[in-house]
Amino acid sequence: MFLINKAIQFYDQVEVMPIYNTFLIFMNMFCGAVILDEYKMYSVGEMLYLFLCLCTSVGGIFLLVKKPDLKSCFKATARATVGSTMVENDSMMNLNIEGVKAHDSYE
Repeated sequence: MFLINKAIQFYDQVEVMPIYNTFLIFMNMFCGAVILDEYKMYSVGEMLYLFLCLCTSVGGIFLLVKKPDLKSCFKATARATVGSTMVENDSMMNLNIEGVKAHDSYE
């Protein structure tokens, strides 16, 4: 529990808990297969399904944890509408509309 609390302290809970739960399920499957010889009870098709489920879980974690590159989102010219005029600027750092300063420092 200490390491889970430390991970949640530095990372978002939405990232930490799925990784922990998937790792826990994978280790239970692995230990059951090695120590309790559960692999003898499964057919080849069932083992393939277990492997497919594991790959799906790991793929889901990668999709969940993957961060979008916000700099590439703002690479194009920044646009904001003020009234009926269009304001364009090369970076979001300098965009200041009606006293609101927008920036791209979401790292």
